[in-house]
Amino acid sequence: MTSEVSIQTLSFTFENIRLNRFGQVVKRYTSTNFGFEERLHLETSLRMMAVPQMHSAVVDEQPSDPAFYMAHVPITQRQWRQLASAPTINYDLDADPAHFTGDNLPVESVSQAQAQEFCDRLSLRTQRTYRLPTPEEWTHACMAGSSQAFCYGETLSTDWANYDSRTHRTHHRNRTHTQQGTFAAESGGYARQQTTPIGSFGVANRLGLFDLHGNVWEWCQPMPERLQSYGQKPIRGGSWQSPPQACQASFEMECAGHSERSNIGFRVICLPHQRPRTNASFAQSQVTQSVLSNINARDVSVGNITLINNYYGKQHPDS
Repeated sequence: MTSEVSIQTLSFTFENIRLNRFGQVVKRYTSTNFGFEERLHLETSLRMMAVPQMHSAVVDEQPSDPAFYMAHVPITQRQWRQLASAPTINYDLDADPAHFTGDNLPVESVSQAQAQEFCDRLSLRTQRTYRLPTPEEWTHACMAGSSQAFCYGETLSTDWANYDSRTHRTHHRNRTHTQQGTFAAESGGYARQQTTPIGSFGVANRLGLFDLHGNVWEWCQPMPERLQSYGQKPIRGGSWQSPPQACQASFEMECAGHSERSNIGFRVICLPHQRPRTNASFAQSQVTQSVLSNINARDVSVGNITLINNYYGKQHPDS
């Protein structure tokens, strides 16, 4: 059994805002939360923020016993490439799948299985347990004890989130259907029509999580007791194409798990008290020819477990 790698927590400070129903900032303040930096490469890391137990509203001032840690932003294209080049476990990963390209833009156009493959590779590399959040975990982390529709307050504003605030009218069978671009009394009529760099609005929720409303939908892991029909998988948070109604923390949405769309990305969570899967659980994985070229040929005869284990063991984050 693989031993658990200890987590050295750090303190992070970030800006929060509170919006009224007109989308106006009525309060600005700073909050502090604990987390850690997972080094993926010399110049690339993944910041993970502590999320309290489901019955808790906020994280204590000192590191306590978080339910899990969540990535403070959706996975970026720079972060994605660091794991896309690692050996295949279950699915091959394209190093540059995104429609909108940029190192600090969220990776998108990846399926739910590919997102989970990223988590599996990250788990094996770090010896911590990473996975997609369940919808309940995602909503709990997003709201951080708030009872409002959005983590910023009563509504959204395109000054603070990337979504579509235009009103759309469609005609079908002699009927006009109107999709409102506003949620409350805020102004609307604007859409960026593409993803934006992660954290570019400069404000987070009370736990230090950015870009929770809009930008990209985020793949989630379905709860075991909930059967997803026809391969549908849960997504949360809305996207750059979504109206504000779909960006609510409580808004439930599903999408075909094999979909690779320019408005769907993901973020990961880390379970601090759960051991990562043993290497033996990856025994059925296929190691591609491109991976074999990076591994000592004398290891080939002993099977995929040694191949993968040796590769990840040699890949120090600072290498």
